[in-house]
Amino acid sequence: FAAMAGVEPRSPKRESLKSTQRPGKSVKNRNVRSTVPMEDVVKVVKQDFAGNAFTGAIKSDPLGVRHFSSKSSTYNWPQEAIYEGPFVGSTIVGSGKFTWPDGSVYEGQLNNGKRHGKGIFIAGDSVTKYEGQWFQGKRHGQGKLSYGASSDAHYEGEWSDGCKHGHGVQVWPSGNVYEGQWRLGCIAGEGKMTWSDGGVAEHYQGHWEDDHPQGRGTHTWEASAPPRLSSDQGARDMPSQQMNNNYTGEWRRGVRHGEGAFSYANGAMYNGGW
Repeated sequence: FAAMAGVEPRSPKRESLKSTQRPGKSVKNRNVRSTVPMEDVVKVVKQDFAGNAFTGAIKSDPLGVRHFSSKSSTYNWPQEAIYEGPFVGSTIVGSGKFTWPDGSVYEGQLNNGKRHGKGIFIAGDSVTKYEGQWFQGKRHGQGKLSYGASSDAHYEGEWSDGCKHGHGVQVWPSGNVYEGQWRLGCIAGEGKMTWSDGGVAEHYQGHWEDDHPQGRGTHTWEASAPPRLSSDQGARDMPSQQMNNNYTGEWRRGVRHGEGAFSYANGAMYNGGW
């Protein structure tokens, strides 16, 4: 996701603008005077500035200082990005669109040239997508990051400074699901993880640190149901059995460590140290 983490193109500075007007010829009727104030004079141009291409309006203030001021304009930084949207005082502010050379696109709210507010980012693979809140160019607030075209694999929840932080739900392509607390991009705090990619469902609910069970929690293994023969085969239903093994106790770095109790499917139990 290099494009999401990259530095945003800087807004063109006011000082970089140079007049492209040629001295005009005198007006024949010298009694005709413009009633348009100097600050409202707008020039629509298509011009290069330091190798960057701008198309839009240029406005002059009462002191004659010229700046980009346009509700609809385009600014192209070659090999960097293309911006489409408004300029206010040569600053990118409002709702606009950035397109990067790898095909990545951001469309939404901007402030001082950075993603800020609500917006949608689609990566160059046209599959990875983030939709939600931004702050100063980073994911921040509520948002959803999808990893697949169907959005089945995704993270949806809270973000801070570009990281998963707070409460959120992560769904992996394998079908595994975690719901709970995150801290700076890692699973940390109270939460529940469900593994379903091995044919046998497993659950862990409890405390986490740095993406590992840590502290106290319960891990449950759910065996598949026993086969049942159809009645037309002349067979009786198989007898039921206890389906779950589970461990409740202390963990360290993802392994059982400390005091805990393990209950086996056959009814046996161990309670003690690990």
